[in-house]
Amino acid sequence: MSVIILVLALIFRITNLDLIEFKTDEATNMFLASRPLFGHSMPPAATASSVGILNPPLLNYLLFPLAAISLDPVVVSGMIALINSFAIVGYFYSIKKFFHIRLAVISTLLIAISPWMILYSRKIWAQDFIFPFSAALMFAVLKITRDSDSRYWILYISACLFLIQLHQASIIFLAVLTLGFLGQKIFHVRYALIGLFIGCIPLLPFLTYQISTGCPDCTRLIHAREKRAPHPVSAHFLRPFQLVSAGNFRFELGDDIIHFAEKHPLSHNARLVSYLVYLLLPLGMFLWWKNEKNLRFIAAACILLPVFYYILKIEQPIHYYLIASPFLFLLVSYPVSRFPRLLSVYAAILVSFAVFSYGFETFLRENNGASGDYGHTYAWYAKGRKTDFEHIMNDPHYHEMYIASFIDTRFWRGTMPTPEMLYRSYRTELYLDTLILRLEAVPLDSVTYLELFSYFTKHPSRETLKHLDTLRNTHPVFQKLYQEVSNAHRDMIRYE
Repeated sequence: MSVIILVLALIFRITNLDLIEFKTDEATNMFLASRPLFGHSMPPAATASSVGILNPPLLNYLLFPLAAISLDPVVVSGMIALINSFAIVGYFYSIKKFFHIRLAVISTLLIAISPWMILYSRKIWAQDFIFPFSAALMFAVLKITRDSDSRYWILYISACLFLIQLHQASIIFLAVLTLGFLGQKIFHVRYALIGLFIGCIPLLPFLTYQISTGCPDCTRLIHAREKRAPHPVSAHFLRPFQLVSAGNFRFELGDDIIHFAEKHPLSHNARLVSYLVYLLLPLGMFLWWKNEKNLRFIAAACILLPVFYYILKIEQPIHYYLIASPFLFLLVSYPVSRFPRLLSVYAAILVSFAVFSYGFETFLRENNGASGDYGHTYAWYAKGRKTDFEHIMNDPHYHEMYIASFIDTRFWRGTMPTPEMLYRSYRTELYLDTLILRLEAVPLDSVTYLELFSYFTKHPSRETLKHLDTLRNTHPVFQKLYQEVSNAHRDMIRYE
C-alpha cells in the first residue's frame, strides 16, 4: 500500500515541474541558500516574513544541500516534492500504527491528491517544508500519548522550534497544542531540554547577527502590529475547510477562474464534490472528541486556530493553516473508521481532487500561468530569460546571476531587511568603482545590480541621484538603475 501512496503522491508533484511558481520569494530563497556556492558566507537569516521580520536561517540550511546538487529551480522543486512525498508515506505508517488501517489509507490518500497540499509541496518556499515537520510532530504526539515513550519529547520540542523558524505564525497553533498536551501530565524535562537545544541550533547565527547589529528586528517587531489586518477577518473560519477541499482556488486563478470554468468544466465542477468535507470535518471532530479522550487537545487546537487568528487580526492566506494540515486531514477522515459505508464518499472526493488537479495544471500550461496569486509559470519566465543569458553561460557566476534576475527590486531597497542583512554600505563603498565597471561590462549581472540598487536606495538623496545621473549616459543599464533609484527616492519622500 505504501508504494501506491508514494506513486500517487508523486504523480502531481514531480510531473509538470516547469509549471512551478518562481517569482521574487522563491528566487530570493534560492539566492540566499546558494551564496556559499559562489564564495559568499551563508546568510545569518532567511527572507523576511510578511510583517517585515527576518526569519531564522533554517530554510537556507534545508535548501543548501539541494542547491549543491543542482541550481536548476525545476530540479530543486522536484527534490522538495520528493521530500514531501516520502513524508506522506511516513504519515501513512504513523496513522496505521496508532489507528485503523482504513483511516490511514483514506487520510493519506487525501493528502497525496489534495490540490492545496500538492501546491504547497513543490515550491522553493519555507511553507513547503512545513508538512514534513508537522507530520513528524504528530508522530511524536502519538508516540508520547499512546506508547508513553517520553523520549519523543525530543522530537516534539525540536519540531516545534523548527516549524516556528519556518513560519512564525505557527507559534499560535503550537502554543495551543502544547498547552493541551501538557494537560496529559506526561512531560519529561530532560528530553524536552534536549529537544530545545537541538531546535535552537539553527537560531545561533540569527541571534549573533541580531546582537551584533543592534537587533534591527526588535524595532520591526514593535511596529509589526501596524501590518495586521485593520479588522478581524471572518474568512479564517473557512480556511480549514478550504485546505482539506479544493476551496478558494480563485485566490490562485484570479479572474481566470471564469476561463478555467469555460475550458475545463469537468475539473471546475469536480470541486463541488470536494465540498462534502464541509460536513465530514465537523463530524470527524465530534467523533474524535467522543472517542479519543486523551487526544481531544488535537481537535481543540484545530478549532481554536482560526479563532486566535481572527482575534489577533492576522492575515488569512490559506498557507497559515498548513501547520495543522496533518491533524485536519486525520480529523476529516476519522468518520470512515466508524462508518465504513462512507468509503464511497471519500472515493468520490479523491476522484474530484484528481480531476481538479489535472485540469488546474493543464490550464496553467495552456495559459502560461494564471492572473491570480499564482502568476506566470517558471516555464514562461525562463523561456526568454535563458535566451538573454545564453551568451554569458561560461561566466562562473552565471547561475547566481540567473537566479538573481528573478528578484524584483521593489523588494530589494537598502532599508529592507534582506538586503540590509546581506550588504554593508562601507563594504560596498570600498568596491563601488569595481561594481560599476562590472555592471558596465556585464549588464546582465543582476547580482551586482541588486547590490548597487540596495546601496543607492539605502539613503537616497539628491547627491545619490546626481552620481547616478553622471553614469546613466555611459550605458543603458545605468539609465535603468537611475530610474529605479529615482522612483524609490520619490516613494520615500511620499511616505515620510
